[in-house]
Amino acid sequence: MEQQEFDDLIARLDQAAATSQEEATDNGPLTVAIIGQEGHGRRTTFAAMREAMEARQVAISPVAPADAGLHESCQAIDCDFGDKSFRFILCPISPDDAPHAIAALSQAAIVIVVIDATAGITDEVDDLLNTARTVEVNRVLFYVNKCDLVEDDAILDQYEQELVQLTEAHSFDKPIIVMGCALGVVEDFRNAKALEEGPAKEKLLAELAEEDTSITGLIESVNYAAFAIASGKAVQATSDLKDKVNQMLGDSPEEQEAADALNQLLSSLESLNPGAAEN
Repeated sequence: MEQQEFDDLIARLDQAAATSQEEATDNGPLTVAIIGQEGHGRRTTFAAMREAMEARQVAISPVAPADAGLHESCQAIDCDFGDKSFRFILCPISPDDAPHAIAALSQAAIVIVVIDATAGITDEVDDLLNTARTVEVNRVLFYVNKCDLVEDDAILDQYEQELVQLTEAHSFDKPIIVMGCALGVVEDFRNAKALEEGPAKEKLLAELAEEDTSITGLIESVNYAAFAIASGKAVQATSDLKDKVNQMLGDSPEEQEAADALNQLLSSLESLNPGAAEN
């Protein structure tokens, strides 16, 4: 390969890498939609997540629905975790609001489906997953709420198996399933805030901020899902770059060595992709 050909190849690779990086970078907050049937606790779960994030000093900004392209029946907040920003949308669920919920879901990369453990996995859960698949949501999380009202752990184990099967039926990656009680978290914070100002209140709020609950587990699961999506984008961008390199390179030993090196990089990235590891 002549020097000029080599220089041209490097310039084209630089441009391809820049394009791939731009395609893989999410410049705005990652949107997470919270959905569920009436009475299953989606509002309480949303409130519990907000309480837990505020206690851990996550920067939270309310978002006017109109500013986010949402109907007034939705609620939205932006949360800055330092290395990643999220927009959480609480979707409406009444039949009259169905089009607005679908419009909100269409913005989401991740969806949290809140399920009442006393009601089980209903047909409506299947309908919600079908809608999420239709609008091309990337990742599904389940928060099985009100688990404190279910005495038999075997029932919860059965729910988990059913949810895995249901997500597979809708061609989603293996779901993240968190079980707990959102109301308990909300009540703990409200009771602490109701105390008179003083050392006892400050101590209790500090303890609640550090406590690991199902809600903090749900928030960590959202972070994990975001990482899986980002790593998937990185793998796709690298794969696209590999294809471009293979198109540019010839059959010389040096060119084949460069192609082999890029293939090894792709394999390394794929091994770090949580979505690929779970399948």
